[in-house]
Amino acid sequence: MAPSQKDLRVLYQKSGNRCAFPDCTEELTYDETALDDYVNLSNVAHIVARELKGPRGNYPLPVEERDKYENLILLCRKHHDIIDS
Repeated sequence: MAPSQKDLRVLYQKSGNRCAFPDCTEELTYDETALDDYVNLSNVAHIVARELKGPRGNYPLPVEERDKYENLILLCRKHHDIIDS
């Protein structure tokens, strides 16, 4: 299963184009230029892992709830790696 388009849309809309990690000011999307397409640097992360053996996966959140907006967070690549490590 994967997050629904509706949940992803809400996540991106509420992000303000910023990483959710405290005090991070990293923009997650850069506009296209005459030479390049837009650049998306965001990572959709699960607060409680989708898989039971993933980071924080043993938390008692039902598996069917793990791809919903309430369990998702938008991060820059650096902070996604830090949180999941």
